[in-house]
Amino acid sequence: MSIFLRKLIIGLIGLLAGLAAWPIAEVILYWQPLFPSYLIFSVTQGICVGGVMGGFFGSIESITLSKRGSIIPSIFMGFIVGMFGGLVGFLLGQGVLTLVMEYSLSNQLFINYGIPISRIIGWTCLGLFIGSVEGIRSLSLTKVKVGIAGGLIGGLLGGLSLELLRLLIPEIMYARLVGLLIMGSLIGLFYSLIEHRYSIGVLKSLNGKLKNKEFLIVNKLTKIGSSGHSDIQLKDYTGIADCHAEIYIRENKILIANKDSKSPVIVNEYRIKEHLLKYEDIIHIGTAKLLFFYK
Repeated sequence: MSIFLRKLIIGLIGLLAGLAAWPIAEVILYWQPLFPSYLIFSVTQGICVGGVMGGFFGSIESITLSKRGSIIPSIFMGFIVGMFGGLVGFLLGQGVLTLVMEYSLSNQLFINYGIPISRIIGWTCLGLFIGSVEGIRSLSLTKVKVGIAGGLIGGLLGGLSLELLRLLIPEIMYARLVGLLIMGSLIGLFYSLIEHRYSIGVLKSLNGKLKNKEFLIVNKLTKIGSSGHSDIQLKDYTGIADCHAEIYIRENKILIANKDSKSPVIVNEYRIKEHLLKYEDIIHIGTAKLLFFYK
């Protein structure tokens, strides 16, 4: 899978996340009169929509990196993070709504500006958490930063679009659908763009089942091996140790190191313990053949 295709898939996952969240939002809206307060209704909607969208975004790495064994735990983690993001976001939005209610000069100002502003804040905060799902799951500070930036921008622009459509389109049901689709796709789009901006290089598989698949190197430490805990899994190849090699940053240089003394790492036909990676280095790890290049 190329980096361009990865971006398209992330955008599509975001679109599907918005589509899946829409019926949930509509059901909760239908039952709004049964909620004892607007606060409980708003927070419930945020938790449910956040959980659904977070579950979709939690699946990104498992799908794009072919980590089939981790897809269920990743979706569950995304669901939990998304729920928490919805809770925090819509509580924050409700707090802003209370302030606007207290200081607004008229009910019309409150309806026209107070409610949309509070909801935009809620969607923005929700986007921030949804974008951070993979970073939290993998305990990667770099990916958390990527997710915060991408989710924040996507959530803000998506929330603005959603609330604008609510005001401009009388069929509120379809306005919310379009808004959620826009928000989900924007979170995915900006996540992928910022991820690419943060990346330090790319490994491209040249053979085997993963031929032509490209792996963005984003973390300061990237583990390569056959284990499910590896950042780059090469389990469909032979001669691969659980943790076979690591790529890391030292003094602004990108290095690769052999982490298993019984399993060699070959770079440009030379066996190495540690090697400073250069453009178009050819790396052999077991039967896997990888090309290193800059983004």
